[in-house]
Amino acid sequence: MTFRAVLRDMKAWYIIAAAVLAVLAVWIGWSAAESREKQQQYLANQLDLFSTQIQSIMGTYEQFSQYIFEQFIDTPDILAMIAEASQGNERTQAEVRDELYRRLLDTYVRMQEYDFRQLHVHTAEGLSFLRFHSPGQFGDPLFDVRDSIRIVNTEHRYVSGFEPGRIFNGYRYVYPLKYEGSHIGSAEISVSLASMMQVITRYYPQKEMFFLIPREEVESIVFDQFRDHYIPSVFSRDFLFDRHVQESFSVSPEISQLLEDPEILDMFCEYLRELSAAGKDASVPLNHMGSGYIASFLGLRDVSGSVRGYLLLIVRDDFLSRVRRDLIVQIVLGVLLAAVFLAAAFIYILDKIRLAQLSSTDSLTGLLNRRSFSSRIINEHERGNRYGSTYSVIAADLDNFKQINDTFGHHIGDEVLKSVSHLISQSLRKVDAAARWGGEEFMVLLPETVQQAALVTAERIRTRIEEFEFRKAGTVTVSMGVSERAGEDTSTEQVFQRADAALYRSKALGKNRTSVE
Repeated sequence: MTFRAVLRDMKAWYIIAAAVLAVLAVWIGWSAAESREKQQQYLANQLDLFSTQIQSIMGTYEQFSQYIFEQFIDTPDILAMIAEASQGNERTQAEVRDELYRRLLDTYVRMQEYDFRQLHVHTAEGLSFLRFHSPGQFGDPLFDVRDSIRIVNTEHRYVSGFEPGRIFNGYRYVYPLKYEGSHIGSAEISVSLASMMQVITRYYPQKEMFFLIPREEVESIVFDQFRDHYIPSVFSRDFLFDRHVQESFSVSPEISQLLEDPEILDMFCEYLRELSAAGKDASVPLNHMGSGYIASFLGLRDVSGSVRGYLLLIVRDDFLSRVRRDLIVQIVLGVLLAAVFLAAAFIYILDKIRLAQLSSTDSLTGLLNRRSFSSRIINEHERGNRYGSTYSVIAADLDNFKQINDTFGHHIGDEVLKSVSHLISQSLRKVDAAARWGGEEFMVLLPETVQQAALVTAERIRTRIEEFEFRKAGTVTVSMGVSERAGEDTSTEQVFQRADAALYRSKALGKNRTSVE
């Protein structure tokens, strides 16, 4: 071979090498960017999932609180008593307070059996009239420390949200009280953070949860004699633990070891400082002793949208570590062999499909999850706006499901949910969509279906469930509500609300039935 040929071949090799290096550089850059995006998307999905779980649970509590309010508090005799107190002297108020406590004590005791923590009546001027959890503590002004009570008694409208209290923290559902056309005060039904967190850990036992409240909130709001309800948190001196909440949970040895790492604690402290200052939520990756974790900080917002505390969820999750390892593997395999690159790309595609599946379906039942179902019904609503078509929605809630879990265990409860999901799917057309809305709640979308036809479908589902013999659990029933899109509906929320109202009617009428709003 001549020198010219050698030079020509070397030149060709250099060109090929340069092209390969350029492609490799592009590949490495693209892979790195895609890896970062995947990690960010996965973290966003984890935070969204956590938030959806909380919203679903608190939505159920809110529905139950409304039932309690309407059945036991918003009644003529109770309202007449409160109205009498609002016009009476101290002696009259004391007599009404004693009688009101006697009349509603059984209701309050039953509420506690369903995880409700507080029943609190306030005057129209924002004074505490009767705390059932502390009946001897009354008369203190609340407008300056409780926005919810101020809003309800000045704007005369219902509000809900998380709010620190002078004795306890919790999710508050505050209702205006009216008698003979006049506003006479408000009633508050609250559920504790511990109860809500216990529901989540009941279904997701692999998660570790903590409730953190800013020290300044406690020092500015809580009665002095109740400040021992709070203890310093291990995460930041600016945040405290609620003793009652913290003592309701045991921290696993694995997470305890994680929280002994000074670097991890410094990281938590920094995140809490930045997030609380900005009023934001976030999910962040952690690595400890070769294991991957995800810490999700979810702000607890009050009725005005301000963050008043944080829920911190820590879960063992090696997905992000796998993503980082995949990036290294892809780079190495891209250098060694193009064929392996194709295999790496195939693995990457499978990972993405798996992410899409995880983000659109409920892992237990295989039905659509809340987020995916909401997107589906919004599309259907918009289609109706364009073409004048209609659709109906079925809201379903298993009756006495808590009793099944308590009697037979959650594994039997999970089997019931799977079987019910299968029975619902069998009862629907291909164009219909079913979702697990949260816990034992389900939602069904029936495109191009009027209310009367939807009632037929709902009854078919209800009958199949009632006639099905569930393992160990035996007979299970379901209450259902049906609503058709009305011409004046501007959003899907209005359809949901009517279906929910119909569902509550089914519950109130004795369960195991279908109602319409």
